[in-house]
Amino acid sequence: MPTIPSTVGRDSLARETELSKPPVEPPRPADLRSDGATVPPAAPRTELGRRLWDIRRRIVTSGVPLLDWDQIEAEVAARRGERT
Repeated sequence: MPTIPSTVGRDSLARETELSKPPVEPPRPADLRSDGATVPPAAPRTELGRRLWDIRRRIVTSGVPLLDWDQIEAEVAARRGERT
Protein backbone atom coordinates (compact mmCIF):
# COMPACT_ATOMS: atom_id res chain seq x y z
CA MET A 1 0.00 0.00 0.00
CA PRO A 2 1.50 3.39 -0.96
CA THR A 3 2.16 5.88 1.81
CA ILE A 4 0.68 9.33 1.67
CA PRO A 5 3.19 12.10 2.42
CA SER A 6 2.22 13.92 5.57
CA THR A 7 2.79 17.57 6.37
CA VAL A 8 2.03 16.98 10.04
CA GLY A 9 5.67 16.24 10.79
CA ARG A 10 6.85 19.34 8.96
CA ASP A 11 4.21 21.53 10.61
CA SER A 12 5.15 20.22 14.05
CA LEU A 13 8.82 20.82 13.35
CA ALA A 14 8.10 24.36 12.15
CA ARG A 15 6.09 25.08 15.31
CA GLU A 16 8.82 23.65 17.53
CA THR A 17 11.41 25.77 15.72
CA GLU A 18 9.33 28.90 16.23
CA LEU A 19 8.74 28.10 19.89
CA SER A 20 12.42 27.41 20.51
CA LYS A 21 13.45 30.87 19.31
CA PRO A 22 13.94 33.37 22.11
CA PRO A 23 11.07 35.89 22.19
CA VAL A 24 11.80 39.28 20.70
CA GLU A 25 11.32 41.89 23.38
CA PRO A 26 10.23 45.41 22.51
CA PRO A 27 12.72 48.13 23.41
CA ARG A 28 12.46 49.33 26.98
CA PRO A 29 12.20 53.09 27.52
CA ALA A 30 15.78 53.17 28.84
CA ASP A 31 16.97 51.60 25.56
CA LEU A 32 15.33 54.19 23.35
CA ARG A 33 17.43 56.97 21.95
CA SER A 34 17.03 60.25 23.75
CA ASP A 35 20.05 61.93 22.22
CA GLY A 36 17.97 64.33 20.18
CA ALA A 37 18.52 62.56 16.87
CA THR A 38 16.57 64.20 14.08
CA VAL A 39 17.16 61.43 11.54
CA PRO A 40 15.21 58.23 12.11
CA PRO A 41 17.26 55.05 12.55
CA ALA A 42 15.09 53.53 9.80
CA ALA A 43 12.73 55.20 7.37
CA PRO A 44 9.18 55.37 8.78
CA ARG A 45 6.94 53.01 6.79
CA THR A 46 3.54 54.52 7.50
CA GLU A 47 2.00 57.95 7.33
CA LEU A 48 1.55 57.91 11.11
CA GLY A 49 5.23 57.05 11.57
CA ARG A 50 6.26 59.92 9.28
CA ARG A 51 4.01 62.36 11.12
CA LEU A 52 5.26 61.28 14.55
CA TRP A 53 8.91 61.55 13.44
CA ASP A 54 8.24 65.01 12.02
CA ILE A 55 6.70 66.10 15.35
CA ARG A 56 9.74 64.72 17.20
CA ARG A 57 12.12 66.49 14.80
CA ARG A 58 10.36 69.82 15.35
CA ILE A 59 10.49 69.42 19.14
CA VAL A 60 14.21 68.56 19.08
CA THR A 61 15.12 71.45 16.76
CA SER A 62 13.12 73.89 18.92
CA GLY A 63 15.37 73.05 21.87
CA VAL A 64 12.60 71.68 24.07
CA PRO A 65 13.90 68.61 25.96
CA LEU A 66 12.25 65.27 25.22
CA LEU A 67 10.16 63.76 28.02
CA ASP A 68 10.88 60.38 29.58
CA TRP A 69 8.08 57.87 30.30
CA ASP A 70 7.44 59.14 33.82
CA GLN A 71 7.14 62.71 32.58
CA ILE A 72 4.78 61.64 29.79
CA GLU A 73 2.55 59.75 32.23
CA ALA A 74 2.49 62.76 34.59
CA GLU A 75 1.55 65.11 31.74
CA VAL A 76 -1.22 62.79 30.53
CA ALA A 77 -2.59 62.51 34.07
CA ALA A 78 -2.49 66.30 34.47
CA ARG A 79 -4.32 66.84 31.17
CA ARG A 80 -6.98 64.35 32.25
CA GLY A 81 -7.40 66.20 35.52
CA GLU A 82 -6.17 63.23 37.55
CA ARG A 83 -4.37 63.67 40.83
CA THR A 84 -0.78 62.51 40.84
